[in-house]
Amino acid sequence: MSGTHRALRCVEAAAGSTTSLALPPVGLGTWKSRGDDVKHAVVESLRLGYPLVDCAQVYGNEALVGAAFDEVFNSSGEHDVKREDVWIVS
Repeated sequence: MSGTHRALRCVEAAAGSTTSLALPPVGLGTWKSRGDDVKHAVVESLRLGYPLVDCAQVYGNEALVGAAFDEVFNSSGEHDVKREDVWIVS
């Protein structure tokens, strides 16, 4: 079993899932992304259908990533993305 599959099994176990809970195979990483570039990248990736965003406090860009989430999830119809449809991982 690959490391990825072991990690997914751990996520499933932690979630108490007996179904097929699994992380999406593709997502946006925000490490080393700075300035307005990171905000734009998060907004556009979610708008285009990316189901996962990897972010962490240690990356030092959490304010801009958070602003992007706020824009996407709280916009009035501009973006048709629901928070419950997106994995946010750290």
